[in-house]
Amino acid sequence: MRDRDFVLFDNAEGCFISQRGLGRDGRLRYRLDRELAAVAIDVQSDHVAVTSRAGHLELPNAPGEGIRKTLDIFGKQLPVVEQGPDAKRYFSMLLRREVTMVRSDREQPRLLPERYRRDGAFNQVAGADGHPLLLLSEASLSAAHAQNDMAPGTVPITRYRGNVIISGDGIGAFREDYIDGDVPFRIGDVGAWAVKACSRCSVPNNDQTTGEIAGGGLRVLRGRTGRIFTGEEGSFFGQNIVHGNEGVIAIGDPVVIDAMASTPNIEFRNAAEPS
Repeated sequence: MRDRDFVLFDNAEGCFISQRGLGRDGRLRYRLDRELAAVAIDVQSDHVAVTSRAGHLELPNAPGEGIRKTLDIFGKQLPVVEQGPDAKRYFSMLLRREVTMVRSDREQPRLLPERYRRDGAFNQVAGADGHPLLLLSEASLSAAHAQNDMAPGTVPITRYRGNVIISGDGIGAFREDYIDGDVPFRIGDVGAWAVKACSRCSVPNNDQTTGEIAGGGLRVLRGRTGRIFTGEEGSFFGQNIVHGNEGVIAIGDPVVIDAMASTPNIEFRNAAEPS
């Protein structure tokens, strides 16, 4: 499993590209980058099919050879291999500036910081800015809507780009914050560990179908502001997780959690925060 195995790189800025549209100085410079949200991905057995307003592109599943370099992703180093000219041409046309597609270098895997590793876990991360997987709960987002006087479904859960989504009432609103991070749980047949709560940037304000700014993605999280064990502060929704054994997970697989902590892994700023 490789999260964000493919990454886009801005040659002039010398940094990776995301929906945020940031330059190397961290300022908003490229508003068209939010159009990446509208890129459709279809993973097949031998290739990844990409469709957007720039047309159709097929990327091989098997890693290929190319120029090796190292990318900086918010201060984290990712060894990568440049992909071919077709991908470069396609995404340069989409974003209307020269960009290069790279792929994580499997001969030089990027390891998670030691404090995030778990015995028995894969403990590797590719192009994600944090962790390989993200777990979300529909019950939590529904409760957040109610607490902030927003109509149900105003902000769809797809805006938060989870890999694993607990459907319906599941374990209950915000109970994912209580998953014991020292005890593995299961997603289908794959073992996983909850590592930390996920702080949210501005991307949930982007419509993940059109790429347009729709808003509401952070507003619905009002009351979720706090701090986690790393000292990081922000508005939190979902849990960053690491996975263990090899396997396949699919829609409908059970998420089985055997151990819950007595307190959440977020220290909320306001004592009246949801728990």
